[in-house]
Amino acid sequence: MHTRSSHSRIRFAAWLMIAVVLAAGVRAEEESDASPQQRRGPRDQGAGIYKAQITPHWFQNNTRFWYRNDLKGGAKEFILVDAEKGTRQPAFDHEAVAKKIGGAAEATRLPIDALRFSEDGKVITLLGPEKSWELNLSTGDLRESSADKPAAEGLPAETQPRPSRRTGPETQITFDNRLAQAVEVFWIDADGNRQSYGNVQPGTRKDQHTFGGHVWLVANERGETLGVFEAADQPALAVIDGSRSPEREQRARRNRGENPASDRSPDGQWTAFVKDHNVFIRSREGEKEIQLSQDGKEGLAYGRLAWSPDSKTLVAFRIEPGERKEVHLIQSSPQGGGRAKLQTRPYALPGDKFTAYELNLFDVASQKQIKPEVDRFEHEWMAPRLRWKKDGRHLAYQKIDRGHQRFRVIEVDSHTGQARNLIDEQAATFIWTAHTENLRLEHVNWLEKTDEIVYASERDGWRHLYLVDAQKGEIKNQITKGEWVVRGIDRIDEAARQVWFSAGGRNPDQDPYLIHFYRVNFDGTGLVALAEGNGQHSVQYSPDRQYLIDTFSRVDRSPVHELRRASDGKLVCRLEEADISELQASGWMTPEVFVAKGRDGKTDIWGVICRPRDFDPARKYPVLEDIYAGPQSSYVPKTFSSSSRYESLTRLGFIVVKMDGMGTANRSKAFHDVC
Repeated sequence: MHTRSSHSRIRFAAWLMIAVVLAAGVRAEEESDASPQQRRGPRDQGAGIYKAQITPHWFQNNTRFWYRNDLKGGAKEFILVDAEKGTRQPAFDHEAVAKKIGGAAEATRLPIDALRFSEDGKVITLLGPEKSWELNLSTGDLRESSADKPAAEGLPAETQPRPSRRTGPETQITFDNRLAQAVEVFWIDADGNRQSYGNVQPGTRKDQHTFGGHVWLVANERGETLGVFEAADQPALAVIDGSRSPEREQRARRNRGENPASDRSPDGQWTAFVKDHNVFIRSREGEKEIQLSQDGKEGLAYGRLAWSPDSKTLVAFRIEPGERKEVHLIQSSPQGGGRAKLQTRPYALPGDKFTAYELNLFDVASQKQIKPEVDRFEHEWMAPRLRWKKDGRHLAYQKIDRGHQRFRVIEVDSHTGQARNLIDEQAATFIWTAHTENLRLEHVNWLEKTDEIVYASERDGWRHLYLVDAQKGEIKNQITKGEWVVRGIDRIDEAARQVWFSAGGRNPDQDPYLIHFYRVNFDGTGLVALAEGNGQHSVQYSPDRQYLIDTFSRVDRSPVHELRRASDGKLVCRLEEADISELQASGWMTPEVFVAKGRDGKTDIWGVICRPRDFDPARKYPVLEDIYAGPQSSYVPKTFSSSSRYESLTRLGFIVVKMDGMGTANRSKAFHDVC
């Protein structure tokens, strides 16, 4: 199983070692009686799970789509769905096609990878790795075609390796090797190190357990990078076909905020730069160079220059560097053996000085310098990020006070330097602004067409959305409300004035951590639940968002796929339910979900229990708790996985329990405040 991070593995292993040593003697005697079949996990035996994910291919006005099911023993089938009629059926007569292709072709093992429908849906091109055929559905005629192979689909294939910076929910990435050679798959950890997770043979697929946001690299036999993929929060496909899209890479870089700002003014007349710690501008022809600041010096130098959209104002920050203090670690067992090694890295502690940014404005025409009356921006690693309003005159930025008890969105008039707070939230405990990598929404979401903000806050005791009037600097109304929490924003539709979002805890009869999907109007009316099943949900929308494929599962329930209408969330038709019979035959067991009262006697604590395969209720077992109690997220898995969780421990005779205690995230503000 792909683990959460190398750091958590080290922490877990350190305290676990003592328990393992104490129990190993007892377990060693029992292990000698275990058969090889009992000792092996399902992955060792090649046991599988089928129909666990659906990749829809929409056509004909986004009302019809097809998908492929990969089945036991290498079999496959192609399914056609008509969303308007609510029907699901084979995309074509597989047996008839097999007979017409001839040779060794079988109905369940056709030499076909994908389909391409004509615009009217009456002709299908059957695309294979070596040959393609054109099938007329009306007449049944089949003839060879010279159609190109199907284009790569799925996760964007990037070109540059990078560390895994986010650890989201448990998920799965399927590597589809369409090359004629084997490839090797590597996980890139938070430090940028590669860990091999085996090979994918030519023309085969490999299902890999992972976490949303974790980065994977695929290389050929020569070690050359074929693609870099970031796992999505829901199961997704990583196609390996030897091609990498520059457009996809550029889009990924934009999503990571890596677009460099230009030193040239938008009107092209001036270039801004820093010299001798001060701000200068140079005319386009280069004959004129003007010094705008005089107070820059060593330790208080200017930087982070930015132009206003109207080119009338240059923004610059006078920066006072923070302290770079270090912590020291002893690596007692270096890789490859030998003496212990000293490792040193920067690490801020309470009281250490952070880098501070002083906001300055320069009027290009008058060369006047303005210092707005705002607090300096101070942060350990983050720098101010400016957003200009459409008038080209006002800028805004977010400020998090040290200690996380105050959060502001500050607006500044670049012509006068006058400042005001559009949002100013304060809390006696903390505002969740740190370690939000597992939070699937931004706190501040600016609308492009109106002077408004969709703001996420826990101010009423639960994480909800609010509509802020950025012109008046006040909250217009609360968008979502109730004893449940918003978990993510999928889409903000300004034209319809609606938010599409995910949330947990709104179904009182279900685990409050399970994610469901909804839509609501900006004014808080018209809340629509887009799915119903008792499980952790992920959705795939049709291109026009009129329909959605809802997939839900739990750790103790295999995935179910349903087609639903986006207008009201009503079921159109059931698509698939995963086949785990082969997995169950291997001896695999689901974790047990439990809920029990916390130490206050009233708060529900949710978790899972993983027992040995040969568990005997009449015996006593040592119990280990796998805990990561940080406030960044909730950590108990909620989705189905074919991996045998904690099998290395349950084989030794341990029962392993994992729970989300008070102080972790994704429940009420009071629950979170315990941390």
